[in-house]
Amino acid sequence: MSSEALDEIYTLFPALKMMSPTAMTTHCIPKRAQQKKLLHRLSKNGRVALENYDDVSSIRPAA
Repeated sequence: MSSEALDEIYTLFPALKMMSPTAMTTHCIPKRAQQKKLLHRLSKNGRVALENYDDVSSIRPAA
C-alpha cells in the first residue's frame, strides 16, 4: 500500500494510528508443537477439532 493511501486511511480513521500493528486475539493460540499434540490426542480419542453447531437446539443460552 502506498504511503499516500495509508495517509488517506489515517485521515478517514484516525483511531487506526493508535492501534497496535499486530493483531490481538481473543483466545490464546498454542504453539505449533502444542497444536500437533492436541490434534493427535483428539484423533486418538475419536474426537474432532472443530464442532459443527448446525443443530442449535443443543446449545444452551448463557445464564
